[in-house]
Formats: sequence, C-alpha cells, structure tokens
Amino acid sequence: MNPLHGIGAVLCVLGLLLAVASWAWRGGRLGDEAARKSVHLGMGLICCTFPWLFAQAWPVLVLGAIAVAVLAALRLVTGLRRGLGSALHGVDRQSWGELAFPIAVAGVWYLADGSLVRYLVPVLALTFADAAAALVGQRWGRWRYQAQGGMKSWEGSLALFVVGTVVVVLPLELLTTTGRWESLLIGVTIGWLIMLAEAVAWRGLDNLFLPVLVAVLLERFLPLGVTALTCRLLTMLALTAVAWLLRKRSTLHDAAGFGGVLATYAAFGLNDWRWLFAPLVVYLLYPRLSPPTAANSERVHELDAVAAVALPGLVWAFLAWRVPAAELLLAYHASWAAQLAIIGVARFAYDDPQRSLPGVVAQALAMSLVVLLPLPLLVWGDPALLRPWCLAGVPIALGLSVALFALWQPGLRDCPLVWSRWLRQSSCALAAGVPVLWC
Repeated sequence: MNPLHGIGAVLCVLGLLLAVASWAWRGGRLGDEAARKSVHLGMGLICCTFPWLFAQAWPVLVLGAIAVAVLAALRLVTGLRRGLGSALHGVDRQSWGELAFPIAVAGVWYLADGSLVRYLVPVLALTFADAAAALVGQRWGRWRYQAQGGMKSWEGSLALFVVGTVVVVLPLELLTTTGRWESLLIGVTIGWLIMLAEAVAWRGLDNLFLPVLVAVLLERFLPLGVTALTCRLLTMLALTAVAWLLRKRSTLHDAAGFGGVLATYAAFGLNDWRWLFAPLVVYLLYPRLSPPTAANSERVHELDAVAAVALPGLVWAFLAWRVPAAELLLAYHASWAAQLAIIGVARFAYDDPQRSLPGVVAQALAMSLVVLLPLPLLVWGDPALLRPWCLAGVPIALGLSVALFALWQPGLRDCPLVWSRWLRQSSCALAAGVPVLWC
C-alpha cells in the first residue's frame, strides 16, 4: 500500500473510533473507564496492523506525531475535550496515557528494526494486559492494595499477569522458532514485569516505558536458552520478594519499592549479573546509615524519589547495552556511589543539625567509596582501567558531584522531598560517572 494511503486510512479509523466511543459515553452506553479502555483497545489493534501497512519507519513516525498533536488538542481545547475527546477524559483522574501510547508505538517500531514479533509483542502487551486488569478489577476486584496513584485489586493484577504472559507466548510460538519452554519462560518473566509496571504506573506513563522495556528485553531474551532464561525469571522473583519482605524496613511506599525492582531488573536484563550489585547495596544499606528513629523511618518516599535515584544508572546501563565497554560498568557504579553518598549526606545532616557540612560530606563519601567502587574498578573492570587517572579521577569526580549537591540543595538539613531536590540529586549522580569515559 502507498504509505500516504495507509496514513490516511489509519487516521480515518482512529477518528471514527473516537467518535463512536464518545457518542457511546455521552449516551450512557459506556461507563467512564469502559469508554477510555475501548479507545485504548482500538488504538492498540490499529497499531498491530502497521507491519502489514508500512515497510518503512517514516509513516509510523508521522502517524505518531499527528496522533500526539491531535490527542493534545483533545485534552487542551475545551470544545474538543467535551466532544470528540469526551471518551478519553471522562475518568476523574489525571493521566497522560493517551499521549504516551503513540510515542511508545513509534519507539517500539524503531527498536524492533523490522522484526515482526519484536514489534507485535510489546504492542499486544500494551493493548490487552492493561485493559484486562481494569475490567477484571472493576467487575470482580475484592482484595485491594495501595498502588501508585490509587487502589488496585489483586484480582486485576492476576488477570494482567495471565494476559501479559499469553500475549507474549502465543506470538513466540506462532511466529518464531523459539522452543516451547523458552517461550513460556520469556512469557512468564515479561508477564510478571508487566504486572509490576502496572502497580507502579503513574498518570499513565507506564504506556510509555513498559512497551519500550518489553521490546528491549525481548531482544535480549530471544537468543537465550532454558538455563539462562530460568535464571532471569528467578532473579525477577527474588527481587520482588526482597522488595516485599523488606518493605517496612525501608522508607519507600510499596509502589516505589516495585519501581526499584523494575529499574534494577532493567539494568540486569540489559547487561549481566554484575549490574545487580550497586542498586541492591544502596537499597539494603541506605535505611541503616543512621540509627532508626520515628522521624527517619517513615515510609515517605514515592516513585519520583526512586526514579531520581535509578535514572542515572539506567542511562549507563542502556549505553552499555548498545556499546559494551568496561568503562560504562564503572560509570554505573560511580553514579550509584554518588547516590548512596548523597542519601548519606541528607540523612547525616538531618540527624545531626550541629555537625559541619564538610564532615558530613567526608563521611558519606568515604562510605560510598569503600562499599561500591572496589569491585568494578579492581575486580570486574578491564586492567586498562587501573591507570592513575582512573584510580584518582573517579574518587575526585565522585567527591565533586556530592559536594556540588550539598552546596546546591537549599534546606539540606530539612531533607526536602520535592521534585527540585530529586532533579539536583539525579543530575549530580549522573555527572559522577561522566569522567570515567576518559579512563
């Protein structure tokens, strides 16, 4: 088909879908959530036809840009919001999911690089798993738990896990030569990951990061055998168990803890087991940096805190997946060492307001250097890293980044929990790994 004809056909069908869903919602034929999910399902099914409509990337990118523009207009223009966009915005909660959807599809198309199964599996997961969770949870959900942004049901999460597993296993069985056990292990692992992602979903942004993560992990998993895939599934289950069993000994909300599991598993899944060490150490050690009190043991940290702490490491993990290099593993650990030191600075300054800031920074730095840098620098790293510049430069860069945070953050001794603090912390931790690239 001519790409322009394909683009026109897709836009017409999407417009008709929105019109019918909005008409049904305004007439009371569909409830708020059902109307929104019907649009979600329809968009997903339309996107599943792209491999047969388009042979190039540019039509999908153009469609993604047009869809984002139209959906933004339906959100922002009052007349359109009450008309064609009413099916999307009848739900009384703020969600950016409809805008994230076309961006994710375009990203998955790019990552799939022409592979039918690596495109279809993430899109099918995005289309059906979330809808199954919502519909089952609303109809049969009785057992509730606190998730990011509201309550969810265990019944809905179970439905999401089952559907997520099925939409992975079936395409692998039908469209690839992957063995049956390998397909099942990949399906169960990704289904579990989808279930965790739904628990930490924040304002619909799981529609963006989940399909991309599924696409990336699928590329890594497909060449692996039963033993390697079993290890990856057991690692996912073990990380989940650690987060759940130790949740009351941390300062993280449940959803934030599961967000940490996803971030840790993503770094491991993109690379290898060495990338598990740093986030696990930070998670297990940070609550014990100072004697527990009622004030510093409250579970006050939400997903934004976990995202700020995990994001710098994920940047290095993603780069290492694309361009494997020993320096990137060291940069990853340097960023996590900076995070541990910054958390230490915040806790020490909060617990002992009379103590000097240089003393606080020195103690936190010494701890993070001893705990997190010997293995990647001296044991796992390339011998070429053992040059004077690396041995001296990495600790200096780490010290400068932590000192910068201590000077840059207003009200440090009050341990603020605001987005500006997380932005500063994330930026300084990312900077700690940059000098490693010149080792």
